Amino acid sequence: MREITLRDWECSLDETEKFFELPARPVTLADILQQGGARESFNRQRSRVLRLTGTDITPVFGRSLQIIPMLPIRDPQEPAKIRRSAYRNSRSLNLKLRRLADELEKAWRGERERRIFYVDRSGERNEYDGLPDLLRDCARFREMIYGRTRIAKGVAPPNPQLRMAQYVANSFLIILGKRPYVDLALLFDAAFRAANKSVPKWVDPRRLRLEDYRRARRFQRIYGLTSSKRPMEKTS
Repeated sequence: MREITLRDWECSLDETEKFFELPARPVTLADILQQGGARESFNRQRSRVLRLTGTDITPVFGRSLQIIPMLPIRDPQEPAKIRRSAYRNSRSLNLKLRRLADELEKAWRGERERRIFYVDRSGERNEYDGLPDLLRDCARFREMIYGRTRIAKGVAPPNPQLRMAQYVANSFLIILGKRPYVDLALLFDAAFRAANKSVPKWVDPRRLRLEDYRRARRFQRIYGLTSSKRPMEKTS
């Protein structure tokens, strides 16, 4: 599980850099660790994971701290815009499916006598006879799906910076059994300062804990999960 988590962590960083087309990282891990208290917090969490798993997380952990300040504070497109775009593309495809069905039917109608001769001689139906109806059924099915689909607010926050910070915290939860909010908040703060960017309000142990709690509640609400009520996780 822990090995899978580290591989997934690296893949997630690769996908994030590719999706947001991030430039070369201008701030090094050494720059971040020069900030007050950052080196101690980083080494403390690195040592905990190394002691428990025998794996050095410096490459993925350091890379995460470099990437987070480079991310935008909001996704490029709002969900509503994405849904409208997908609906327009789907409607265009449905029209093409129906047009193709009509063209096939028209072309095959002129070959009716040849197709009847084929059936009489072979005793088999042409396997393509039902294709026009199949294309129309496909278009109707797609319309039904889009007509009944509603986009719910995502479980994850729309802020890519916070989303990646939560991913890092969850990775520690899987590996260590808890999220080290205090050390993580200090390191996130150091990353933004090293990059000469304003430190977001969510870079705070209590706020990080609250955002994780909200995310869990949204997950339960959207997917209808029920669980026993537990107190919010303590900061560490």
